[in-house]
Parts: sequence; structure tokens; C-alpha cells
Amino acid sequence: MVLSVSSVLGQNAQPGTMKEVLSFCLEQTCSSAYKSLGGGLKFGLNLVDDVIHLLSLGNAALVCLLCDLQRLILCAIQEVKSSGRDLKKKLKLADRKVYFMMCWVDEQTPEVWQALESSVRAEKNSIVELNDYKGFRDLKEKAHTRKGGVVIEEIE
Repeated sequence: MVLSVSSVLGQNAQPGTMKEVLSFCLEQTCSSAYKSLGGGLKFGLNLVDDVIHLLSLGNAALVCLLCDLQRLILCAIQEVKSSGRDLKKKLKLADRKVYFMMCWVDEQTPEVWQALESSVRAEKNSIVELNDYKGFRDLKEKAHTRKGGVVIEEIE
């Protein structure tokens, strides 16, 4: 899943802007591949909120997060049989990238995380505004008025 949602880890892409990174991730979470997991724009935007929260926690939390990600990738490498050589190669490359990220994250100052948090928040807000303009809000309101009423309602 990580390899498919992250263009940097999964496809050797090097996005130039924050907008490209978030757009790719949201595109993936809105795809049919994630439909069974409750994917969609709301799911993607919740993931972006999680990223914003993680950035607010700073270096130590981000290094821990990347360590956990690296452990997951190393476990996946162990599980891949010899028939999955392409996947194993991609996972090993992702492992090296995550290690590099850990080193980079550890060297950053709190100001870097504040700036990134602000950038991600601004980009998310522009995506929300764009989708509100396109009628996403109308769709959201219509979902609450289905026959039979709301079964489960998310409280924000």
C-alpha cells in the first residue's frame, strides 16, 4: 500500500511541488483500488490531516514513524518469495530511501516542520475549496438525506 500511495517510495518519482505530492496521494486514495477500504476524497483528506499532525510533532516523532515504516518494509522483504523479485527490489529501494529520510529528518530544525506543516495545510485547504466549488459539499449534504437515515455519522 505504501508503495502505491507514495510516488517517491513506489515509483522513483521526485515531485517538484507540495501540490504534486498531495495530488498524487489523493488520486491514489480516490482510485478504485482503495474503494473497499473506504477510500475516496474524504479518506485522502483525513490522511493529509494525519500528515499535518505528524509534522507538528517534530523530529523525534517523525524519526520514530520512519523507523516503524522501515521495519514494515523489512518484514515485507522477508515475506516476498523469490517469485516476487521485482517487488523485493522495489522494497529494498524503498528501505534505502526511508533510511535517507530518517537521516535528513533528524538534522532538521523545528522551523522546517512548522513551514512544512503550514504548506501542507494551505495545499489541503485549496483542495477542499476547489472541491467545495465543484459541488463536493452538495454531495456530502445529499449523503445525509438518503432514505432510511444515517446509519453511522462521523463526528468532527
